[in-house]
Amino acid sequence: MGEGETREEAVAAPREPDEDLPAVGSVAMPPDEPAGLHPVDELDRAMVSDVQAVGDLADRRTAVRGQAADGQEELMLPRLEPRPAGDLFAEPEEPSELVPEPGERAVFPVRERPGRHPVVISCPDMNASARDGDAVRIVPAAAGLPLAHPGRRFFRDWVPAHVTASQTAPSTRLQFLDACRALAVLAMLFANMMNVFLHRVPEVLSHNEGDRLRLFDFPAPMFQFLIGVSLVLFLQKRGVRGLRPLVAQGTAVRRFVLLILLGIALDCFGSLKSSPQWGVLQTLGLGGVAATLLAYLPDSIVGAVAVAVLVVFSGAFNGEVHHSPLAALAFVPLTLGGVLVGRGLATRAWRGAFERRAGLVVIGGLAVAAAARAAGIPFNKVLGTSSFVALASAVSAALLLGTAALELAGFEFPAWLLAVGSNALTAWVLQYLLVYYPAWLVFPAWRRLPMVPGILAAVVVLIVLSLITVRLGRRGIRIPI
Repeated sequence: MGEGETREEAVAAPREPDEDLPAVGSVAMPPDEPAGLHPVDELDRAMVSDVQAVGDLADRRTAVRGQAADGQEELMLPRLEPRPAGDLFAEPEEPSELVPEPGERAVFPVRERPGRHPVVISCPDMNASARDGDAVRIVPAAAGLPLAHPGRRFFRDWVPAHVTASQTAPSTRLQFLDACRALAVLAMLFANMMNVFLHRVPEVLSHNEGDRLRLFDFPAPMFQFLIGVSLVLFLQKRGVRGLRPLVAQGTAVRRFVLLILLGIALDCFGSLKSSPQWGVLQTLGLGGVAATLLAYLPDSIVGAVAVAVLVVFSGAFNGEVHHSPLAALAFVPLTLGGVLVGRGLATRAWRGAFERRAGLVVIGGLAVAAAARAAGIPFNKVLGTSSFVALASAVSAALLLGTAALELAGFEFPAWLLAVGSNALTAWVLQYLLVYYPAWLVFPAWRRLPMVPGILAAVVVLIVLSLITVRLGRRGIRIPI
């Protein structure tokens, strides 16, 4: 009697699951994965699998811990794959306030163990168990979510000790970063469309005119600045997933090198030249490589390097930024400025830190720009003069602050704008395939249009590029960099 009847009394009756004795299955890691990673480490933008029936394992490889009662469900946690590549241009999840989302409940409170940080995995449904397709996120237990509630099922695991509690909390996506990125790439595309469609570009719509500063000189430097912001979030995500700094840096450098090679391929094909060509993507990639090498150094060193580069490129060493790798180094301070601002977004209370850092970049950039201009250094985007780079850094940080203020005030950015921002590289490549190559290669006798029809044509093409970019993004088709 004893054992059998005692167990019978402890098990819930059929169709009445025992809320305190769930059966949770785990999946063994593949042999090529680091042993230090647990299922909880891989839950970045992932999905909880099907709620399995009793004894029905997710992959038939491992058994459950404990036995569920008749009719009680078992929650299986397979190894979850991270999001596909593309994060350097649009990091998928940026850290936000470490509080639960409205209507969110804790599914797997995690107890603390020495050398580990407690975390809570939460699910958006307050009244149902996690189902196939339920998105989950990880937040620290200290964020205010209680550790026990009736009707919840529990899973215990721990994140590596070298990951801080604030790093384990990718929460609500910061939409202003996508919006800012979209505004930058759309402005770049529009400025380029002017040169393709207009016979004579009016001064207000022109760019790259030497010492004459134009409004459309700023979008490309701003995109370079945002590369630095996204880089910080990219590296932080890899740290949360268990990658060591050197490995994370190697991943970022590899992707920036691929970006440079993509730019060379696009420009060589368009110019029908076999020798490597330098252009916008190459400059972005070079700035990203430089920023990655300095990504884990203190602010003082990053700032000192940025100032040193500004001093060097204040005259004799300047050249056409988008035509030479050496001259392109003049834009590196833009990426480093983005890194300094991005570090504010990678903190738990990101709002105050971000605003302080962005404000300092605005003030510092304006001061350096004014001093350089007073010293006789012109604002020249083509050559990447120190006065222009400092001014562009300040403008970029100011616009980022402005879009952040809009989001914090409750403004809803259009969904299509956010989609373009998160797929900016796709939009840029489509420009080559659908505009540049036809205009340069298919119609070599192309004659540009008068102002009104030319501007209308440019706007229509920009809308088409945006629609295709959004549609491809929703289908999961993007440039894998």
